[in-house]
Amino acid sequence: MHEQFSALETGINSFAVRNPDTLKNCRRLVISRLWPESLLDRAKKLRFIQSIGAGTDQFLRQELVRRDIRLARSPPHTCGNAGSYRRDKLRSL
Repeated sequence: MHEQFSALETGINSFAVRNPDTLKNCRRLVISRLWPESLLDRAKKLRFIQSIGAGTDQFLRQELVRRDIRLARSPPHTCGNAGSYRRDKLRSL
């Protein structure tokens, strides 16, 4: 996903999280798979999660509210154009 996002030339620094310790400075995340809630403790600066998976049921809403983290998902009608939707959404923050 990092390569696809970089191709959009948003000017936003992006990287694939392979080591959970890299989350400590993240303010925004785009998540395409399951999200273990235990990672929230490592992401102290996190304020926005964009889910591009199948819905947002995997996220504990009360915990996100408590930590002041906004949650969004790509609407189904953006399936063919999710990249530009994410770019526009991230630029609006």
